[in-house]
Amino acid sequence: MQYHLASLYIEWGNLARARELLEEAVGEFRRHGGPRAAVAFELLAQVEENLGHFSLAVDAMEKAGGAWERCQPTRTTELIRNLEYRADLLDQLRRPKDAEWLRQKITELQTTMTAQAS
Repeated sequence: MQYHLASLYIEWGNLARARELLEEAVGEFRRHGGPRAAVAFELLAQVEENLGHFSLAVDAMEKAGGAWERCQPTRTTELIRNLEYRADLLDQLRRPKDAEWLRQKITELQTTMTAQAS
């Protein structure tokens, strides 16, 4: 419920209140893990980015990435999307080496997906 209410606050432009609600929701989802935790962390990251808190956004995306990794191999596409977003944030923070490392990880995941599909 808090997650959905946070989504409404985002639509209304009240990012500070959305952030508070998402932090509460993330605490609940974290205990159970899985895709819901990952999605909640990613939404929190978007709010942090919109508030100009890029380092906090990267932290939230890292936590989301961890949740996606625990869902492997069924959620590889979501993990790749997470890594791409995180790499873009790191570029904005002028951390190109970290961003490049993530992009290499993306290439490895894509190669693995292609090999499994064959």
